[in-house]
Amino acid sequence: MVLPYPVIALGSLFMGLLAGVLGYTDPYILPWFMILTAATASMYGFSWGLVAAFLSTGLLLLFPGFNLMALALLLLSAWLAHGLGESLRRAHRRAKVLAKSHRYLAEALEALPQAENRHALLQSLPERLEALGARGHVGIWVPTRQGFRLLASVPPLALEEVPATGVLGRALKEGKPVYVPDVRKEPGYIPAPGLHTLSELALPLWERGEVVAVLNLERPYPFTPEEVEGLTRFAQAVSLELDRLADLETVVKVPSSSLCGPGQPLHQQAYHA
Repeated sequence: MVLPYPVIALGSLFMGLLAGVLGYTDPYILPWFMILTAATASMYGFSWGLVAAFLSTGLLLLFPGFNLMALALLLLSAWLAHGLGESLRRAHRRAKVLAKSHRYLAEALEALPQAENRHALLQSLPERLEALGARGHVGIWVPTRQGFRLLASVPPLALEEVPATGVLGRALKEGKPVYVPDVRKEPGYIPAPGLHTLSELALPLWERGEVVAVLNLERPYPFTPEEVEGLTRFAQAVSLELDRLADLETVVKVPSSSLCGPGQPLHQQAYHA
């Protein structure tokens, strides 16, 4: 059983006071107040740890045997516990963010087989990944002879076509994910009107050995390494699903959409646009 920190702090305060009332001297009371100070600093930060340290000092003055070394030990407890607590709080916040990201990706993966054809699959991706591009943009760009054409995006963009340069162009040319932590340092970055972007992640989507679209995410704060890895694996899963749907369309000979004919690679239709 793990006791909550407030219970530990209050319990330590009670035990310290009890030890003093029973006639024990400072060396027996101080450890309890050090626990009180450390628990408070770990939970609420260094400022509250100092409050607990000086409160404990005031209480120690009520009992015999007090010396300034006790105050020094209490302050040291507050400082050390604050450092440890801050590390734990950062780890906890990071774990919560990662858990949310994994949940969003898992839900998006589960929805992939629901698409009736390749066109519907690609159009659904921005909405599925909207949470990972919070306060930014998630879009699907299809290569054309002139550059890229926007197929779908969340939120909608006023920009419908871009040249085959920048981060999108690199992802298409290199055939691998391109992550730019700070687009201000990217010479070829093409800004989207009305969006304040810091980081951009472009993921090529493959079909039958060719890049047929680029999944692009932009947002005003960096992607974590775990998010980049998760989205990269998600793009690989989308590529496998595109292959499966293309094979299925070839077998049943049913046109998938206005974007492409049965079994025809997506980018070929885009070139005719």
